[in-house]
Amino acid sequence: MIEEIQKYMETTHAQIKHTFREGNGLANFLANHAMNYKGLIQYTTFLKLPIQVRKILNNDKSQLPNMRIKTRRINLVNNLSTQTQ
Repeated sequence: MIEEIQKYMETTHAQIKHTFREGNGLANFLANHAMNYKGLIQYTTFLKLPIQVRKILNNDKSQLPNMRIKTRRINLVNNLSTQTQ
């Protein structure tokens, strides 16, 4: 099967790229939601979707960027102990 996929990718010039969770917020939310829920869930209208899903879909529709912000951790314990010595 892997060889078939590789051959298909070569003939179609397809590429596989990694996408961060923030880049595919709906899939990330639904995967987490499914892990925390037991049973079958069906949403028959947009308004019956969880509010988080509606927000994600509306942001995607509006083409708003979803930023991945990395913050620097500050180790206050070490900084305070070196200042008091």
